[in-house]
Amino acid sequence: LWYVDTAENKTITANILISAWGGLNLPKLPNLASLETFKGVSFHSARWNHSFDLTDKTVAVVGTAASAVQFIPEVAKKVKQLFIFQRTPNWITNRDDGTYSAQMQWYFKKFPILMQLHRGLLYLRNDLINFSLFTTGSFIGKSLRKQLEKRIHQEIADSRVMDAVMPSYQPGCKRILINNDFYQTLNRKNVALITDKIDKITADSLVTEQGKDYKVDAMIYATGFNSLSYKKMDILGKNGDTLAGIWGNEPEAYLGISVPKFPNFFSLLGPNTGLGHSSVILMVECQVNYIIGCLNKMLRQDWKSLEVKEEAMRRYYQDLWKTMEKRVWTKENCMSWYQNQDGKVFALWPGNTIQYWWATRKPIFDDYIST
Repeated sequence: LWYVDTAENKTITANILISAWGGLNLPKLPNLASLETFKGVSFHSARWNHSFDLTDKTVAVVGTAASAVQFIPEVAKKVKQLFIFQRTPNWITNRDDGTYSAQMQWYFKKFPILMQLHRGLLYLRNDLINFSLFTTGSFIGKSLRKQLEKRIHQEIADSRVMDAVMPSYQPGCKRILINNDFYQTLNRKNVALITDKIDKITADSLVTEQGKDYKVDAMIYATGFNSLSYKKMDILGKNGDTLAGIWGNEPEAYLGISVPKFPNFFSLLGPNTGLGHSSVILMVECQVNYIIGCLNKMLRQDWKSLEVKEEAMRRYYQDLWKTMEKRVWTKENCMSWYQNQDGKVFALWPGNTIQYWWATRKPIFDDYIST
């Protein structure tokens, strides 16, 4: 049995435990010891302070990744001055938001199969064509890089800003951002892009390592999430070992779902099942169907326990790393939250979603210990 202790001091017992806590849910703040000295308003973008009016304020945004490029254009319209502190530039592509005409909408409504076909083609474009940009030296990767570089030259007026936002790594190394108006926002007179490293935070400012002091009324942290969120929870296996202790900074799970020494434990969006090119919902659906397959087998066979074998997981990861070596995420000049501190990619699935669907379409029970 699994025993789940809640924050309300209640204990729940269950035969099966399924982890569905997600991968990006705990906001991460900058690693600066002086954060608490700031006396103005500060908050993480995932915990937005809706009671604070940004109008005519001087505001600092720390970070320029996925969340930042979405809210910065809107914040810039309200504030008196916006300082954007960038650590690493990101590749940004346009949103693919074409308008569907009234006639096209009529066709979709009258003939649903046309809409299904359209959605299917969009999916296959992402999974079979766009995915190839993650392969080192791919034609589509090189072509996309030229296209994105051209966009930067076209949309940014200041050559110094242009150089500052131009990434040095291949597209796909980090998450490719999708936005239509971030670059234009950098042209505004009330916006300044700062690439100097932050040294400390005072009661009313951010100070860079070059000694420049930026006085602000508020700070917004767009610094991402703690991708090792499993460390915040104690999950004890059959030998009393914790999942966090076994994984450390290198989480591993068979198909991202099952872990040796943790019988009747299944995970959704576990290690190496994230995506950078398509909807992760499909991955979750594959995992749910896989888990249901395991539970149905346990019911039919009257098994009380199901635990993946150590050798099965080792074999699975040997194949996974062979594929991973071909991807841009593993190259020397590519560092991202996809990796742990040693540079090992633990977040992403190295194949396309069709390959993952095939791998999880039905459980291979020879890879499990059943009792």
